[in-house]
Amino acid sequence: MNEQKDILEKNLTIYGLLDVRVQQLVSKFGITRAIAMLDGMTSPQIVLDDAEKEVLIVNFLNKRAQKYFGFTAKDFYNAQDQNARDARMSCYYLLVKHVGMNYQTIAYYYKQKRRNIRYNYKKIEEIIEIKTFYKDFFKRFDALESSLITYLLELKTK
Repeated sequence: MNEQKDILEKNLTIYGLLDVRVQQLVSKFGITRAIAMLDGMTSPQIVLDDAEKEVLIVNFLNKRAQKYFGFTAKDFYNAQDQNARDARMSCYYLLVKHVGMNYQTIAYYYKQKRRNIRYNYKKIEEIIEIKTFYKDFFKRFDALESSLITYLLELKTK
C-alpha cells in the first residue's frame, strides 16, 4: 500500500503534492484545526516571546532526543555514551536548522563550548551527505526532526 502511495507522489507536480499534504493535514487534525495551523504558520502574531519559546523548544527537543535515541541515564548534558552524543549532536543541528539559533546560544543551553556545537553541526552535515552508511542513526534523526517540526507548528498556532 505504501509503495503505491510513493509511486503516486513521485508522479505529482509540486502543487499536486501540496494538495495531497493539505488533504492529509485536514484528515489528521480536522478542517478547523488545519486552518488554525495554516493561519499560525503565515500570521505575524506572536503568542510567546522568543526567550520563552527557546526554553520550551530546547526542553522538548531534549526529551524527544532522549526518547528516540534510547538514552535513559540522568545526566544528558555530560553523558559520553554513543546514544547521548548522537542525541545531543542531532539537537544542535536541528536547533540551528529549524529554529535559527546561533552556536553561542546553543552552547549556553547545553553547557558546551561554541566550537563543540559548530563541530557537531558540521559533522551532521557530513553524515547527511552519506546517510546510507548511518541508517539506524537516520531513522532516529528523521523521527526527531519530524517531531520537532510538528511541535514548532503547534507552538506557533497556540
